[in-house]
Amino acid sequence: MNDTHFNVLIADDHELILQAMQKLVGHLRPRMASHLVSDWPHLLSTLEQQASMDLAIVDLHMPGSGLDCFIELSNRYPDLPVVVVSAETSVAVVRVLFDQANIKGFIPKSDQAAVLLQALKLVLAGGKYLPAFMLAGGPELPEPASFAVTTSSVAASVTPPQAAWGLSSRLQDVLRLLAQGLSNKMIARQLGISDLTVKTHVNILYKQMGVKNRAEATAMFLRQHPQ
Repeated sequence: MNDTHFNVLIADDHELILQAMQKLVGHLRPRMASHLVSDWPHLLSTLEQQASMDLAIVDLHMPGSGLDCFIELSNRYPDLPVVVVSAETSVAVVRVLFDQANIKGFIPKSDQAAVLLQALKLVLAGGKYLPAFMLAGGPELPEPASFAVTTSSVAASVTPPQAAWGLSSRLQDVLRLLAQGLSNKMIARQLGISDLTVKTHVNILYKQMGVKNRAEATAMFLRQHPQ
């Protein structure tokens, strides 16, 4: 991808968030062009005018937007990586976005800038970013086996990591976040545990997976979960 022709569409109806996001994504490429919009009609017109958009970062709730809009967007621009940023953390809504709108990432607005940046880097590398609340579970989240069947972001056809390496649910969470490029400190914040606990989990991961470092663990994880 040519840095001199790297275009990012940033869509949010809050000016301060637009400006902050523009500054943040400036770290993705040394030379890039940001296209800022504040509503859905403007988003569509910008895409029509700019055919070579490389990434879209879109607020879930903007004037004129809705889940059906994201599904239509995917149909019209199937090759455009779309990352949704929102204060809403409904598991049902996020599933629809991944399953039917084929988004490449969902990032809660409560997450820190460093998490957002790592998520965008993962998406640009061809991966998908699931938020921590989809990994750690919650009151709306069913059992892991059911979740693997109902969401396209984790393919139902691949062998789940707990079957391949005997990992507990918590170790699976740590592995997925580790594979997304997060540091121990960032994983600790995402899962609400201490840095020392994360370090312990990572060491256990290495032993159970038979690897020596993060790179090997990530490579094995990605082989089990091809993007």
